[in-house]
Amino acid sequence: MAFKFFRPSTLSLALALATLPAHADLVITEVMSNSAATATADWFELTNTGSSPVSLSGLKMDDNSFAFGSAVALSGLDAIGPGESVIFIEGNAAAVTAFRTKWGTTFARVRVGTYSGSGVGLGAGGDGVVVFDSAGTELTRQSFGTATTGVSFEWTSNNTASTLSSASDSFGSVASNGDVGSPGRRSANSAPAAPVTQAATSVSGSGFTANWQTVATSSAYVLEVSTDSFTTLLRADGSSGGGGIALASSTLNQAITGLSGDVCVSYRVLAINDGGASSYSDVRQVPLNAGSCGTPPVFTGLGNNTPLSGVVGDTRDYFANTGTTFSVSDNVTAASALSVTASSGNTAVVPNSGLAVSNNNGTVTLRITPTGVGYADITVTVRNDGNASATRVIKYAASSSTTANASTVWPSGRSDLSTVVKVDDNYVLMADDEPANQIMLFDRRRSGPAVTVFPLASIGGTMGVGAGSNCEGISGASCDGESDLEAGFALGSRAYWIGSHSNNKNGSIRPDRWRLFATDLSGSGASTSLSFVGYYKHLRTDLLSWDTANGHQLGAGYLGLSASATSGLAPESANLDGFSIEGMTVSRDNSAAWLGFRAPLVAAPGQTAVAAGNSAGRTHALLIPVTNFNGLLQANGGTAGSATFGSPIRLNLGGRGIREIRRTVDNQYLIIAGPSDGATGVAPKDFRLYTWDGSVGSNGEATNLALRSAALTSLLGGMNASPEGLIEPSTALSDSSQIGILSDSGDVVFYGDSTVAKDLNEAYRKSRLDTVSLGSTASYVDTDGVSDSTENQVGNPSGGGTGDGNGDGTIDSQQAYVTSLPTAIGGGYATVVSVNGRPLGAVSASTLPSDAPVSTTTAPYGAFSFTASGIPVVAGGSTESFELFVPYNAQINGALKKNRLTQQWVNVATSVTQVGNKTKITFSLTDGGVFDTDASINGQIQDPIIPAALPAVESVPTLGTWSLLSLSALLGLAGARTRRRAGRG
Repeated sequence: MAFKFFRPSTLSLALALATLPAHADLVITEVMSNSAATATADWFELTNTGSSPVSLSGLKMDDNSFAFGSAVALSGLDAIGPGESVIFIEGNAAAVTAFRTKWGTTFARVRVGTYSGSGVGLGAGGDGVVVFDSAGTELTRQSFGTATTGVSFEWTSNNTASTLSSASDSFGSVASNGDVGSPGRRSANSAPAAPVTQAATSVSGSGFTANWQTVATSSAYVLEVSTDSFTTLLRADGSSGGGGIALASSTLNQAITGLSGDVCVSYRVLAINDGGASSYSDVRQVPLNAGSCGTPPVFTGLGNNTPLSGVVGDTRDYFANTGTTFSVSDNVTAASALSVTASSGNTAVVPNSGLAVSNNNGTVTLRITPTGVGYADITVTVRNDGNASATRVIKYAASSSTTANASTVWPSGRSDLSTVVKVDDNYVLMADDEPANQIMLFDRRRSGPAVTVFPLASIGGTMGVGAGSNCEGISGASCDGESDLEAGFALGSRAYWIGSHSNNKNGSIRPDRWRLFATDLSGSGASTSLSFVGYYKHLRTDLLSWDTANGHQLGAGYLGLSASATSGLAPESANLDGFSIEGMTVSRDNSAAWLGFRAPLVAAPGQTAVAAGNSAGRTHALLIPVTNFNGLLQANGGTAGSATFGSPIRLNLGGRGIREIRRTVDNQYLIIAGPSDGATGVAPKDFRLYTWDGSVGSNGEATNLALRSAALTSLLGGMNASPEGLIEPSTALSDSSQIGILSDSGDVVFYGDSTVAKDLNEAYRKSRLDTVSLGSTASYVDTDGVSDSTENQVGNPSGGGTGDGNGDGTIDSQQAYVTSLPTAIGGGYATVVSVNGRPLGAVSASTLPSDAPVSTTTAPYGAFSFTASGIPVVAGGSTESFELFVPYNAQINGALKKNRLTQQWVNVATSVTQVGNKTKITFSLTDGGVFDTDASINGQIQDPIIPAALPAVESVPTLGTWSLLSLSALLGLAGARTRRRAGRG
């Protein structure tokens, strides 16, 4: 306990002195006349043996001369409570301080007054003490003989003969720093329990009533009132001094008057009995007028300018439902009694009615419900009962919700979340493709911040990634620490994660993205935790070497991976030839990790490799199996060349790449297909959901792919977000299965300003997670003009089955870029294919045009017309590849199209081959070129084409436009001369 110093002064008792009883109840009960060498000045103890407070005003003391004329005043205490013992010491304030130091905590709260003057010292060889009232009437006296050094004389309260103090005697004496005595106590009984204050009442600008609760064993109370932290005490009339207000045990309140100004008044209470004084009560503060009390309360867990975000109208909003939680405390006012309020600086975003505050014993919950989009400063104020306050500002931001999907939740803290791994039906792990380098555990049932954040540095370090130029020892490479996590999957209790392995958007080589690693999951639900397993850092170089060395047996460099990964080429290249892994899952037998590429797109099986820098012929998405994926992971990143690969799988996703792939519980696969470059929302630069049974044809092409009706682009409600993550259902797939779709929202403007999410403070960033029904297998809104039932009758090239006229493993009626229809003449079916996946429209078959240079003998199937749309508009026009399948005819060796400038029919076929029971003619056309009827570079190619048996001289597929024009002119000139010669004959 701290020592307490009471300034001595001339004091007046709180109660009117005239109402106090006579002094007959005062007895001198202890004297120390010979303190030890290290001790204090002489002192004596005065005890009130009565049942009411006694005034000490005007009292004087003398030594053994017992003469009023030589007596000196007793100072510092106005009154003494019933049963209370107080000390008077020779000296001044310094003597009081020395006394308290001497006697320590046992007597820390005994009240001490002083006296001083010549000739009144207490002699060690024998002396006496007498106390007079102001009129000179003797009230009490004691005489004593030669003192034992450091031992006090004790008298019982009935003033019987003195005894010497001894430790643990009946007076409760103790030995303290060389002295033995019991100053301030008359028995070995326990002191009372500390009182408990109650709130002040009758508070006005000039005073109040102090209140406290009763203490069962007390005989008196001492009320201390102060405006300076109890350095100076106040009387009941507001004047300074008094040494405390002594009160009977039946008194539980006291009016304090005579105050003024903007002040904070504090009060506390001691309970007294013959065992001494209790500990102090709690301190109660009373602000008067505009005053405030004490130090301000303290916030814990809420920093100033804390950023938080929410979503307007979101029933799952975390801060609207659960709220933000923090603590408040104060050194005087109980935490539960602190006032906590909140106000909004922008009521158009958050009205004050949208702020709900609760204080549960110092734990505060603030719920924020926004009504408008934008930013609002929310000021939180905590105020104690002394009117002292502290504030914190919350920098709040509210975004709009979506009307497209009521299931949307908004994981916050990151805006570029790109992959999600399911923990259970309620909790998921998410990772992003920006520099945060974090895996985050989210509760998918609500919007708001992560439950737990696992920085990669804490679970796997930097995985060997350096910083700056030429990192990883690669000349020209640079590292910025961004892992660019794009995909992950769980296999049992282990989760596998992969970076994009791409260059950055400027084409710079970034080895820090070349990481495949794993984490083991422990715990469950909200208590899930991660531990690092190992990583592999050579997967990209292994892939490039495997392709270059013809490890897939398709031809050296057939997939073009080295060209796709070359420095300077961005992963989102408009030619669809970049390099980026954005999907990863496990094979049906768990033997391989399948890497899903956003880019490059590659040629269809059976087609020649596509040259670097060329988009024509890039029709299929790419999966590459890593057959020893788990064994690659090492603490040091493994050894280059260790990865082994299976045969690549090519998927016809309508000209889209793989943005995520996930195996389901029934060994099926969900695929998010999206553009390899930028999205426009128009096929094939849109996002679609596919299912797949994992089957692969003998040519390496995925079979039984099914486009589902879930429309991912419209799901986003116009937001510039990209679906990139999948949460699979816990049961077998069906049309009604609920699929979680996580969308990267880094380019979304959320708050009505011009700032995209990835550039915001982390707390304002958010991604979106939607739940959609898988839906039935999608039926296209046909623009090709051919009914599904008609298309479904086309024979397959293999001779078995119908509906797949080009033999790509997918029913033609379900592909926007493949159309089958009956020929106009000759019988049978023809199939038109946009190799680049461009939607076909107005597809029709007709008889031969009147000006066609062929007959039904050499062109037995007539003509075919179509329009290809969605073609990239570039300077000079995009060149697109097409295929035309007709019943096999060994004589057909070309295809005629009319040059719109010369009006001549020219063979445009680049190859004619037999595919099963069909003849396949491949040709290329340029948007706005001489074979495009609409003559405009407008993203469409139109005109009829005639498969025919042609003389060898007519086959000029390799000639350019100007060569064809020249040849047509020469042929026309030659024909005119022949006619003139014939006329002369």
